[in-house]
Amino acid sequence: MVMNMNYTLDDIGCHFDGAYGFAHNGLRLLMMAGAHGFDWTPIELDNPSDDAYEEFIEEVNDAETFLNEHTTRPDNTHWSWEDGDFGLWQYDEEGELL
Repeated sequence: MVMNMNYTLDDIGCHFDGAYGFAHNGLRLLMMAGAHGFDWTPIELDNPSDDAYEEFIEEVNDAETFLNEHTTRPDNTHWSWEDGDFGLWQYDEEGELL
């Protein structure tokens, strides 16, 4: 099932709270991007090697890029990490978070 790929100003804000940690939210981001059509490989994060964790970080970054390239959003909004939280954020003309 592919999720709605059109977002509005009503969708601005935190989608994944940083209090849950990067590994947890990274997996949530991969699942969200997967629901939008991003092809990802499930990753085991119980005691991963350094290489496996680096691969995980790369895949999470790819998922973020995918969302920014494959979803419709209002001008000056981007999927990104802000202070440990992941969400759809709106920025001013200078790139500052609104």
